[in-house]
Amino acid sequence: MHRTVYEITLCLENHLSDIYIYFPTIEQEKLQKKVTFLNRWGIGGVIGAVDCTYIAILCPQDEGHNYMNRKGYYSKNVQIICDADLKIMSINAQHAGGTHDAFIWRHSGVHQLLKQNYLRGERNIGDSGYPLQPYLLTPVPDVQPNSPEERFNRAHSSARNCVERCIGTLKTRFRCLLLQSTVYGY
Repeated sequence: MHRTVYEITLCLENHLSDIYIYFPTIEQEKLQKKVTFLNRWGIGGVIGAVDCTYIAILCPQDEGHNYMNRKGYYSKNVQIICDADLKIMSINAQHAGGTHDAFIWRHSGVHQLLKQNYLRGERNIGDSGYPLQPYLLTPVPDVQPNSPEERFNRAHSSARNCVERCIGTLKTRFRCLLLQSTVYGY
């Protein structure tokens, strides 16, 4: 069974993932995503929202301590970037559960791409676990009530919610990604 699942996964990755999961590089596609974020939440230049999620795993035989996450169970820390319509544009499942979200971001291909293109106004949005960068918008800390910063944070939170919903939808659709799948063995 293990060999069959591995072969099918490898086939899907090699033949289908680039067709369905890709970060846009064509200007028209990027513009469409920017316009959607601007129209829905009033934040310009945003192509996607980034966040990480824990995918529970059984304890690895080697280097298990690296896979123990801050919530106390073994996992992979998977970075997902989606657009405003919950379409996954990038997924990175290379890191152990003990890896910080900001580290995964700094070492991702999308980070490098946005870093190169930020003068064109291309950026993503992320939560406060990420560093503020010209190409990664994060919430403003310690804001005053009814200030422009508070209004930005509300818009930011609403816009970033798309990646939270995307992760929730993914885990609901594929229940094996939930913590219970390793605890109860299904």
